[in-house]
Amino acid sequence: MTDPLVLRFRRDLDLGLPAPTAGWRVRRLDLATDAAAVTALVAAVGTDGDVQVRPEGIMGELADRPGRRVRVWLAEDHGGGAAVGIVTLVSAGPRHSLGWLLVAPAFRRRGVATRLVGEALAAARAAGGREVWVETHRRWPAAVALWRGLGFEPA
Repeated sequence: MTDPLVLRFRRDLDLGLPAPTAGWRVRRLDLATDAAAVTALVAAVGTDGDVQVRPEGIMGELADRPGRRVRVWLAEDHGGGAAVGIVTLVSAGPRHSLGWLLVAPAFRRRGVATRLVGEALAAARAAGGREVWVETHRRWPAAVALWRGLGFEPA
């Protein structure tokens, strides 16, 4: 297993929220009604590099637990309402981190990840946060490039 490369946001948490391009929108996820949408998104992502993304792993991470609050945003396709991306903001006291960021392959490089991360960062800032942490691995160069492009830097 490769050691994780821990990245942190290096400037003000205001990333700005680009307007979604035609074809998708972002809203808060409702666990009670959106479980099937998340499962379908995970199936669309499938294997990402050498990591198999599984619905049960993600669904277990979306619920609050004592001392840990999770907020989730869902990007969905206007046409059919299918989930095209999610991001989770995990808050434990004053610490905030992005737990999951998934975007369906057909919607990558269209601003979905930027918009989702922007929503999470705005929520962290509104909660009094000054930085947000995220973990990724060196063996995922596209993920490292995304985080760096969004202003994260190695901790």
